[in-house]
Amino acid sequence: MRELTLNTWLADEQATRRAGAQLAETLVQVAHDRALTVFVRGNLGAGKSTLVRGFLSALGVSGVMPSPTYSLVEPYEVADLRLFHMDAYRMGDAVELDYLGLDDLDEPGTMLLVEWPDHVRDALPAPALEIELEVAPDPNIDAHGDHGEAPTGTRSVASSGTPVSDDTDMLRSGIGRQLTLRSRLLPGSLWAQLERAIN
Repeated sequence: MRELTLNTWLADEQATRRAGAQLAETLVQVAHDRALTVFVRGNLGAGKSTLVRGFLSALGVSGVMPSPTYSLVEPYEVADLRLFHMDAYRMGDAVELDYLGLDDLDEPGTMLLVEWPDHVRDALPAPALEIELEVAPDPNIDAHGDHGEAPTGTRSVASSGTPVSDDTDMLRSGIGRQLTLRSRLLPGSLWAQLERAIN
């Protein structure tokens, strides 16, 4: 199956949380029938935990959602879903996964969201979705703060190369996050829903 890719620019923390929620609302449609693993990549401070908190909130997790930086994994149960938020940054190798008690990750209704997945990638199920966040300037504002040649409001490009959003009310702080989504495993119909939701 070919890799599907979607890029969009997120203006701020709220937009990052909202993107996480939109991803969750789309992926939950198939989560009851299969296990889903989601890799979340990005440098320190890129917004990985913010996006995951938006994802978890949309699925009904409430209250404090601590970062699993020190616990390595935070489990949640919502309705008939088992959710795991893992941070593999401090893991030396995949052997450490054995001590976390993460059994039955391939059972339907299980969702695993992994920050810093490359540290333990070989021991994890193949990701249904790979997310990458990168701190980036607004693509519609050039280095001088002017609106460059890019069409006003166009901020997202689907894997086909065509713009999929024309939101002219974007915040113009100048710095935000570039969100890139990739998948080889999601069905085309679900990917199309994801494209519509994330924009």
